[in-house]
Amino acid sequence: MPQLHSYPGTFILFEGLSGSGKTFQARRVHEELQRQDGAVLLNQEPTSGVFGAIIREVIEKRTVPARLLQQAGQALHEHFPRRFDLLDMFVKIAEDQPLNEQERQAVFLLDRFDDLHNTIHPALQREMCVVQDRYDLSTYAYYSAAQPDAAEAFHTIDRLHEDIVGSLYIVPDLIFLFDLPASVAVERLRASGKTMDMYERERYLSCVRKSYRMAGELAATKTQVHLVDASRSKDEVTKEILGIVNEVV
Repeated sequence: MPQLHSYPGTFILFEGLSGSGKTFQARRVHEELQRQDGAVLLNQEPTSGVFGAIIREVIEKRTVPARLLQQAGQALHEHFPRRFDLLDMFVKIAEDQPLNEQERQAVFLLDRFDDLHNTIHPALQREMCVVQDRYDLSTYAYYSAAQPDAAEAFHTIDRLHEDIVGSLYIVPDLIFLFDLPASVAVERLRASGKTMDMYERERYLSCVRKSYRMAGELAATKTQVHLVDASRSKDEVTKEILGIVNEVV
């Protein structure tokens, strides 16, 4: 079982459906910790790196630019030499062939590998507090929501996560899991004017919500997990979260 990291920094994770307010609250916590003169980093997945950029194009059903595919090929050659299965996946992307859900999650995991290697580990080593918007719970929740057997889907992601991320993976010190009905999340997304991507359909998000609960229960065997009632006002949620964060940081 993965253990909590031994770095001097603190790793705080915000998870939940799109529209749950997790990104807004992560920013508020980041701002408050900055105000307290803390060394804090606001980080997000998908990242702004090459694999993060590619997965955004894929889930919004746009053609991936050739320059990104070239950069991805170079990164794969550096970190995953002779992984022809991963190279084949990017050939499919280059040819505008649709990826299956496991292949899409593999791209998310390549992005996480980069995120841990280039950002999270170095920041925690420098005694920073990393405020993370999405991480491994998203992978488990969104993949299993599309599968007939959630338990088997979790095992599949376990294996894929170990295969790609491996020993770089670390457990957050604290997880906030934002929970609210999918109908409310979709209503908020529409009100914001956001263009809805392939993962933001109400029926699918209802399944994701159930999977998040399952992922949260598993995560609670490793670290602190707080289930947040995200249907409340922003200020109510902020007050609850800051009360917990200030006890940890």
